[in-house]
Amino acid sequence: MIFMPILKRYSLFLILTFTLQKTVVFAQLQNNYWNFGFNCMVDFSGAQPNGMLSSAIYSPEQCASVSDEATGQLLFYTDGTSVWTPNHQTMPNGFNLFGGAFQSCSQGPVIVPFPEDPTKYYIFTMDDLEYDNPPLDNGLRYTVVDLTLNGGLGDVVPSQKNIFLTDFLSEKMTVVRSEAIRGYWVIVHKRESDQFLAYKVDGCGVDPIPVSSNVGTALLGANSNFDPRMPFYGSMKANRAGDRIAMPIDDSRFIDFYSFDAATGQLFDPITVEVFDNTPGSPIRKYGCSFSPDGSMFYYTNNISVYQLKLTTYDSINIASSHTLVATPSNPTFQIEEGQDGKLYVAIGGSNVLDAINSPNSSFCDYTSNAVTLNGLCLLGLPARVHERNFSSPLIAFSPDSCLQSTIAFLIATTLPINQISWNFGDPSSGANNTSTSLNPTHEFSDLASYQITAIVQFNCHTDTITQNITLFDCPDTLTPTLPYAFPNVITPNSDGTNDFFAIENLPENTEVTILNRWGNIVYSATNYQNTWNGIDASGKELVEGVYTYKFKTESGKIGHGFVHLLR
Repeated sequence: MIFMPILKRYSLFLILTFTLQKTVVFAQLQNNYWNFGFNCMVDFSGAQPNGMLSSAIYSPEQCASVSDEATGQLLFYTDGTSVWTPNHQTMPNGFNLFGGAFQSCSQGPVIVPFPEDPTKYYIFTMDDLEYDNPPLDNGLRYTVVDLTLNGGLGDVVPSQKNIFLTDFLSEKMTVVRSEAIRGYWVIVHKRESDQFLAYKVDGCGVDPIPVSSNVGTALLGANSNFDPRMPFYGSMKANRAGDRIAMPIDDSRFIDFYSFDAATGQLFDPITVEVFDNTPGSPIRKYGCSFSPDGSMFYYTNNISVYQLKLTTYDSINIASSHTLVATPSNPTFQIEEGQDGKLYVAIGGSNVLDAINSPNSSFCDYTSNAVTLNGLCLLGLPARVHERNFSSPLIAFSPDSCLQSTIAFLIATTLPINQISWNFGDPSSGANNTSTSLNPTHEFSDLASYQITAIVQFNCHTDTITQNITLFDCPDTLTPTLPYAFPNVITPNSDGTNDFFAIENLPENTEVTILNRWGNIVYSATNYQNTWNGIDASGKELVEGVYTYKFKTESGKIGHGFVHLLR
């Protein structure tokens, strides 16, 4: 916690010197290019998306693309069976991937970055059900693309191609980014079952043993009045925060919503929302879907129209009552995906256009038909969003009320298991005490000075070097009328009586405090803050672990901001 005490002789002031994961995310350009449909390509780098480009892809549904996070340049794209370079040439080993042979899997493939290596990516593929029959069930597999190969254009690694994970799946697949594991979860659903499987992808690689959750509606072919494969078609999607997953059930009137624990990979707390739309007779289609960027809205298609649901409360009755028709285009509606620009785009089947939801976080979402004109033919699929790979560095936390000639306790604020740690307190005058390999060491600084604290932390799958500067200042011996504020940099709201609340010492009355998440969205605010925030948002929902920004403004006009790490 960051404290500036005033009763002891010297105070300790802390300055963060390492780069945190930004709370307000700026240029993350990994979704800058889309390649999909019959030779379609969209460039999001300009003021308006440019669809008058061409690519080598020729796929009714299966498609995935990834661009460079920093520059936005196209890196590669795939239809689940072939992989193309940015020059639209097949990679030397980028063929015969075991995705659906008819390029007709609803949500395969997806691209997942290596969490600790910016030159490598995973491609996860699934069969389409037209081809998914024993003994030809290729199931869920992954393939590694290494961008250092093929003269820097990238190639599939031969020894890491079509690695089998599981089979007998629906066509539903989504990815959740997790700060808690410093990686991702690839989530799929079994056929004829209520079983979800979540595969962890972290610095150690892909864990072949998934986390299983038997929860919610079972996908049963017998429930379809039209085609026993239909409940296995369509989409499931996670929200940006990674704490909600939605799964519309094709050939039904139902949409399931789940809570997701990004630390454990478990799905839980299901609710089923019944919706009545304009699908004439049977089958009752539900294909594409997407959360809005801030997670407050949910959109889905039924092959005819686009609908909106409000998620301000996690309650099936309230969600169902918010069911709103957004648009009924002249051509069929299929997949919905978030573009690089934060808008949602709707695949209009059999056309040369994409429709757009310009204000997806709003009830009045501003639907625009023919928003992007394409140089190819749009069918059902759009590329799934690729998540960023830059994760928060852990924080160095230390005991409050720390002054010269007092012992300061240090720790690394992280939920990841630490294998080994090496501390350097930047205080060579302390001799052998200047270093430590203790998990939670203590140190007594030798003099008034500025010190750089360094911790080299070895986790299971990666190593972090964390530095923080501290400066010891002379303090008054008695109270002064103006008290310095003391802000915690870590809260752990687990009801153990320690650091359960974001408690700011010496804060004047009528001080405004606002907490924002990593996307810059306000998750909590108070006009007369009473030190009561404990990691719960305004709707009463637990927030996910991670780094949050706090801002404050006193009645006298003083303002400030900083970071607080929420751990559970």
